[in-house]
Amino acid sequence: SLAITLILGVIDDIREVDARIKFAVHFLVAGIMVVGGNVQIHTLGDLLGMGDLGLGWMAIPFSIACVVYIINAVNMMDGLDGLAAGNTLIIFIWFGLAAFLGDMSKPLIEITIFCACLIGFLVFNARLPWNKHAKIFLGDAGSMGLGIMIAWYAITLSQNHRALIEPVSVAWIIALPIIDAFGLLVARLKDKKPPFAPDRRHFHHHFINAGFSVGPAVYTILAWSFILGAIGFIGTMVGIPQGVLGWSWIVLWLSHAAMTIHHEKFIG
Repeated sequence: SLAITLILGVIDDIREVDARIKFAVHFLVAGIMVVGGNVQIHTLGDLLGMGDLGLGWMAIPFSIACVVYIINAVNMMDGLDGLAAGNTLIIFIWFGLAAFLGDMSKPLIEITIFCACLIGFLVFNARLPWNKHAKIFLGDAGSMGLGIMIAWYAITLSQNHRALIEPVSVAWIIALPIIDAFGLLVARLKDKKPPFAPDRRHFHHHFINAGFSVGPAVYTILAWSFILGAIGFIGTMVGIPQGVLGWSWIVLWLSHAAMTIHHEKFIG
């Protein structure tokens, strides 16, 4: 799945690929992962406080849809230097902590290596005192590849009898790209525009429009992403009911969509 995604991304970076073709390939790679790799979401846990939400026969189609969604959400988030890679690093820090606390050495080693790669990339991609502008970029190959990696570990760490983290915690950890993409899709459909048409209503654009420069905007958003992850990860550890976390996440999700539709009110 990752190899096909990277090849598609490289081709798209060299010569733009039609969005419909990319979307079809995303479903292909998601199908390979979900069906061939048996990486499936069988339960959402006690997401709504009404008991375990098992998916039954919906597990495969729902899992494929989620993988496609995450690939595109991360790709759409890649709009400022260091943002997509930085947010992915924060997500994987929480994933790595889950593997560490669960004493699972294999995913912990994999996640540690991946985080080291992201840090090396960010040295040249993020706005830093010695780096006024990005010298290297993710491109579609990189951003879609990050989406695949997030989807893989989000599912494998939260499902089956060896799950290391609750599904609701994962929802909070990866909340930022998820809610941003949803808000954009709703706003574009409301305006009768193509769902993947570019515009300046991304979460990071609100900061730029409000007068933030790129560096402060990125680090403010990353701090927010870390806080969201902490709510989900630490929340379950200290005993906050999953239903409370689940409904709070839904409120956050819908509120962000409402504000994206009325994006001019963000700055105020």
